[in-house]
Amino acid sequence: MLHLLLAVLLPLASADLHVGGQIGIQSTDLVGYDANDRVVDHADIGTTDPRSGVGMGGFAEIESERIGFRASLLYSQKGWSRRYPPLIEGDRWQQSLDYLELPLELKVLSGNNRSSLRAYLLGGGYWAGLLSAHRGLDGRSNRSDWYSSAAGLSAGLGVQGKVAPARLAVQLRVRQDLTTIHGPDARRDLEVYNQSIGIDFLVGL
Repeated sequence: MLHLLLAVLLPLASADLHVGGQIGIQSTDLVGYDANDRVVDHADIGTTDPRSGVGMGGFAEIESERIGFRASLLYSQKGWSRRYPPLIEGDRWQQSLDYLELPLELKVLSGNNRSSLRAYLLGGGYWAGLLSAHRGLDGRSNRSDWYSSAAGLSAGLGVQGKVAPARLAVQLRVRQDLTTIHGPDARRDLEVYNQSIGIDFLVGL
């Protein structure tokens, strides 16, 4: 274990520091389980469809020739929509959950510093603090129905290149909650999680 840790940390001792911003689009949906670990059906949470949203913010990363570490601070729009039978055809009951996310990710790169175009893999975890929650056709706040924070795993792959003096990158990213987001005042003993997939565009120096 110590050898593995040293293999990751030693290259970062002489790494370069980069900062920048990112913006992307993502699709988020709901996964829910009841007290018996059964997938929750429409009688409990409705038949859900993904919600499209924006993720944007800034990042800082230290990067050696092959290994990097990235910390980001992002505003992330999550949630889902659903339709119950009583609703008029075409009307959807939407749940929006907006978070401030802090992903911490390890980055592994192909090629070397002389390469103009490099592929990379990302993996790590994140903490998310709930900023706002709104539900229904009228958009009423229901923040008390949800826990104020969540944590999960993130992974992704991307391509980055140099366009002097900046560095540009595009990446495909997935995130999965590991902690339930459904608040303690819920009518049923549900464990509900966000899962999202998105495309990000990054510009750094």
